[in-house]
Amino acid sequence: MFEKFYTTKMSENGKMLKHRFNKIRTNVSKRARFASYITLAVIISVFAFGACLAAAAENAEIGNGTLIINGERHTVDIRHFECEKYPNSDKYYLPLRKVFEYLNCTVNYDVDKSTVPDFMKGNKAFPQYGWDGEERYAVDKISEQMYGATTSANTNMPIIEIVSPKGKKYYCQVGSCIFNGMWTPPVVVSDGKAYVSVRAIAMYLVPDEISYKEASMIGWDDIANDTYYDGRLTLDEENMTVTINENEPVQSKANNTALNLGREIIARIESKKYLVVQTKDNAITVILKKDGSIFYEASYPDFNKDIYIAFADENTVTLNTFDPNAENGLKEFDRIDLRPRSAKSE
Repeated sequence: MFEKFYTTKMSENGKMLKHRFNKIRTNVSKRARFASYITLAVIISVFAFGACLAAAAENAEIGNGTLIINGERHTVDIRHFECEKYPNSDKYYLPLRKVFEYLNCTVNYDVDKSTVPDFMKGNKAFPQYGWDGEERYAVDKISEQMYGATTSANTNMPIIEIVSPKGKKYYCQVGSCIFNGMWTPPVVVSDGKAYVSVRAIAMYLVPDEISYKEASMIGWDDIANDTYYDGRLTLDEENMTVTINENEPVQSKANNTALNLGREIIARIESKKYLVVQTKDNAITVILKKDGSIFYEASYPDFNKDIYIAFADENTVTLNTFDPNAENGLKEFDRIDLRPRSAKSE
């Protein structure tokens, strides 16, 4: 059903025009030939005008969002595709070609699959559903691409190549949750255009010398149960604005503080304000996201049970142990108040 977006086959109208042109060429009458040329020109004009109108309608952008790249503002079509499989913030999409060309990249569609890296040589066909009955959620073209996306590259959809200004090549694919070998929501075709997720754009912004795992631009908010973006890319959902600053760091100060604790981290939770890490010696450290400073530390060296950390709300972290008799299997034994000291004294 996506063939029309990537095919170069001649349409039925094109075939008719070609047939008519062949008849004109074989007409021995100059007058008839001249009249036929006039007729052909009119027909081509009509079809061309109709095609332009159709293309304009099909490829029209809403222009409801703003993309800011290194201070330069662009009006773009930001879309939010509903799908329960993905976190809310990961379901925001921008026009693929437009955003990467604004980043001075070259975009090549439907590249030769024999030339792509091994991670783009899949063995499963799109669509592929994760569990029996999932296909019932694929009620239209968009939801089919979202729910039916393969977890690796697929065998039957076009591969898109993005070449950075430095010549590095990135690959993604319609109907596949792969962006350069890492997981992202799939590229989606909507109204004749390819759209790419905000998450994939953030991954593109990670420099070569830092791995995706080391970068902390893509964070997880355990309170909201949602992805959030920080550093080189930010997403303002309320104002439909994506801001990219290629000079911003890709590693957060809070993450650097955690890595410099000098102790093995066995668990971590985070919100937009705080990073909470648990180390192997049963120490709990709360780190402020805004500046990487340590807000709170506590240690339970003699505690002989596993500790499970969790957010009760945006201002409270609970420390829990396993208890089979508890309602959710965990029993709280302590909590950390994250409110500023002035608020605590009120």
